[in-house]
Amino acid sequence: MWSFLVLVLVSDSPKTHKFISKNEAEFIIENTKKEISAKEYQKMKTPWKKIFTSKVCWATFIAHLCNNWGNYLYLTQLPSFMKDVLKFDIKSNGLMSALPYVACAFSTGILAIISEKLINLGYVKKQMLDEILI
Repeated sequence: MWSFLVLVLVSDSPKTHKFISKNEAEFIIENTKKEISAKEYQKMKTPWKKIFTSKVCWATFIAHLCNNWGNYLYLTQLPSFMKDVLKFDIKSNGLMSALPYVACAFSTGILAIISEKLINLGYVKKQMLDEILI
């Protein structure tokens, strides 16, 4: 479904976008610092060697792999654990299995609001919160 929305709502440039006005397109184009022409874009090459030899990229890859491993392990094994070990009824198991994910989504929203308020009040800098939370 999301891919359909991307196909409908996204365009390559403001000039070809279907849902913005002519004034908006002109504003975006005028305020863009540098517009890369098609020829310049084709000349640009992805620095794959630098990407795959970067310690930062490898740390990100490994962190992402571990995060996904944990999430999918938790997602697939939690219902079985609750049924077999905790002896929950399968009908109540669905709600109980979803509870950690609902709590995570809720706490993420609350944490975002608190973080924004701390930044706006000047108690912490955005960079510090980025380093702690991300």
